[in-house]
Amino acid sequence: AAKAATDDEASRTIGDYVVDRLLGAGGMGSVYLATHQPSGRNVALKVLGPEQSANPDMVSRFRSEAKAASRLSHSNIVGVYEAATIDGVSFIAQEFVDGIDIAKAVAQRGALSIKRGLDVIRQVSRALQHAHEQGIVHRDIKPSNLLVTREGIVKIADLGVARSLEEAEDAGVTA
Repeated sequence: AAKAATDDEASRTIGDYVVDRLLGAGGMGSVYLATHQPSGRNVALKVLGPEQSANPDMVSRFRSEAKAASRLSHSNIVGVYEAATIDGVSFIAQEFVDGIDIAKAVAQRGALSIKRGLDVIRQVSRALQHAHEQGIVHRDIKPSNLLVTREGIVKIADLGVARSLEEAEDAGVTA
């Protein structure tokens, strides 16, 4: 049976995932490094927090993020493997990026060189173009949502406020 992961449990599982450690927490919940038992693959497991799970608007936003992200397959966008709710625990299993976000990199090492900055912009632009072609607008591009692998590949993360252009038109929002 799935159970919610808490920081004081020695061995935590959510569905087919064994939680290894907390990677970070935000407004929607927590992100854990986890292992998908059947495949042995490391994933970033984004788990909706208990308070957020009780809020229908937050659950809707979380599901919207999973839906938007699952439509996107691009080398510069964090991939989504699975999104589900098991025993009341909503989660998104996504690609684990072994690296650092741009905000932390700049805080630790200072401003990016012009050459590196242009490379980051090029990679992000390719990802946003792909998202646009799929009818998705990210709406929250910022340094902390740009993850950089150890090999220098930039990946856009956190589609929590992404919006489908079709949904925006249906809601009367200006595209």
